[in-house]
Amino acid sequence: MNTWVDSASALQAMVERCSAAAVLGIDSEFMRGSQFYPQPCVLQLGDGEHQWLVDLLQPLDWSSLLPVMAHPSQVHVYHACSEDLEILQRLSLPLPSGLFDTQVAASMAGLGFNLSLQALVEQVLSVHLPKDSTRTDWAQRPLAAEQLTYAAQDVVHLPVLQAFLAARLDEQGKTAWFNEEMETLKQRATMLETGDPDSYLKLRGGWRLSRKQQWLLAQLVQLRETWARKANAPRKWVCSDDGLINIARTRPVNLKSLQRTSEMVPKWLESFGQEVLVKLPEWEHMPVPDGFQDIPGNLPRHTKELMQSLRDLISAVAASVDVPEGLLANRAMIESTVRWMIRAEEAPSLLMEGWRGELLRSKIVQLSDQWLQGACVE
Repeated sequence: MNTWVDSASALQAMVERCSAAAVLGIDSEFMRGSQFYPQPCVLQLGDGEHQWLVDLLQPLDWSSLLPVMAHPSQVHVYHACSEDLEILQRLSLPLPSGLFDTQVAASMAGLGFNLSLQALVEQVLSVHLPKDSTRTDWAQRPLAAEQLTYAAQDVVHLPVLQAFLAARLDEQGKTAWFNEEMETLKQRATMLETGDPDSYLKLRGGWRLSRKQQWLLAQLVQLRETWARKANAPRKWVCSDDGLINIARTRPVNLKSLQRTSEMVPKWLESFGQEVLVKLPEWEHMPVPDGFQDIPGNLPRHTKELMQSLRDLISAVAASVDVPEGLLANRAMIESTVRWMIRAEEAPSLLMEGWRGELLRSKIVQLSDQWLQGACVE
């Protein structure tokens, strides 16, 4: 049974019912457009017997959801939860203490990497879920009956999937690994809300800049982040990544040269651009702090064989524990590990920590030592 929740009284009734559940399936529908933040539209909750669809376009007091969303012992089940956690933060609601992501759980349990909810439900429960409302405009009102049914279906099966997947992870001895991944997801969600101070490292095109220029680029990235959030506009509308890199390299001194360097549109040139021109001279006289991390450049060509050896190692370990290679190690993890292995970076990568380190650390150290010895002989 589905209930559309669009009033304070209906919301309170839902909270009372949901607070008594041990496990809740949760999902959200939202719209992303020409804004920095997503627009929350619908929040779905289900206890296995009943589903509630909360109209997030209503001007209700969302703090009334706290008895459920901040429940200390409930398991909150999502599928591919990263964007849903962002919606919770848009509503000023806490991240769940008992987070369970069925997509991650299925990957770790050996059912398939990054399965869609439809594929997972069909594989585990032999139930076919429709996909016909995938591109719905969730901000329109009223929503059609088929749209409401589609939204409710996203949470109907989550409690059952959680029970199945939790048991499978426990049988395979992977529960602690999974819990670690859930904490990592929550940390990433928090960083999305507060901003990542190291986000400049993603502008790989800036690696050729001098150390001072890279530090200037880091300040520009943070300044753009502030403006984008304040104006609720996409970052690259304020200024493109290449534009920021060019500003850090050329250090323009007036609006004309700034516009030529960054190709910033007039709206942002007159606002964001003006502040850039004020800040640049201030930053010029500031020293680069100790511990500032340079943007990594391309790996040396002679590490190609080492990279392949590491990939082969990861593949073998992943197969031995029935975990997808993509979950055990992504490209960024592999590259940062190679940098550590050739001593180009002092900080070890994520492959050396936590459950990944438990599986890989000693093998990576051994491979690194072998490679370094061979490099010294050559």
